[in-house]
Amino acid sequence: MTPASLLAKGRLCGLFALLTLASLAKAAECGATDLSLLAGVQHSRWQEFDARGRKLVDESGLLHHTGLQLEGDCASLQWAAQWSQGRGTRDYDGVSSANQPIQTTSRLSLQRVQLQAWAPVAERWAVGARLGWTQWDRDLASVGPVQGYPEQFRTIQAAVGVRYILADVGGLRWTLSSWLGGGPGGTLYLQLPNTDAARLRLGHSQMAQLGVQLELPESVHRTGWSWRLGWQMQQEQMRAGPSHAITRNGILVGGAAQPKTRQTSMGLDGALRYRF
Repeated sequence: MTPASLLAKGRLCGLFALLTLASLAKAAECGATDLSLLAGVQHSRWQEFDARGRKLVDESGLLHHTGLQLEGDCASLQWAAQWSQGRGTRDYDGVSSANQPIQTTSRLSLQRVQLQAWAPVAERWAVGARLGWTQWDRDLASVGPVQGYPEQFRTIQAAVGVRYILADVGGLRWTLSSWLGGGPGGTLYLQLPNTDAARLRLGHSQMAQLGVQLELPESVHRTGWSWRLGWQMQQEQMRAGPSHAITRNGILVGGAAQPKTRQTSMGLDGALRYRF
């Protein structure tokens, strides 16, 4: 299945899941439900390090993403379910297996599903929990005699958060949020040149995120259309994964492991929202 067909399938699955949640929320007689169309851009940086802390890979570039989000209130909890996809390229600066410098590009596509809930604990404060699944498809371009290859990363992360809503400023509501979390080792599907496909384990991950949002206050946004703008910064650390055998036609030819990895992203996004 090609990346394009996977993304098309993901769009249908994401839309179906959000419509199902909307039906369940209505059946449960929850509060007003919002459906949002999301779009944004982020600067993404990916770095890999060896066991001594020396940098092996440094990638950076822009990713554009779109998505859908459903949110509402049920039993005093403010919940949200989000599906998003992204595409872009990053400039790759690294070294080959022969320790020779390489400059090329990586082509990226991603899909992400997130569920989160906020529980108010004071007039302007809330605590939250979030669970997310992410799939990254990364395709390194060939350069000179060095052949490129595709990778697919799949990870699950959970996080806890704190949110504070500022008093309305300039007729807008400002919200500050922070998240801390992590996850178990994910999976890397790897297809090195002239070898059999391999399935590698990834190391445990840790993440931290800060965000700022501004939107119309509740007193103005009661029904119909509205908007929201946001800024986010996130850093994620992933430990080195265990070594895995690499074969060619079933015969052992070497080993591979995903090294310690750091991802840093910062971006802006907007939402066009409709309240039912």
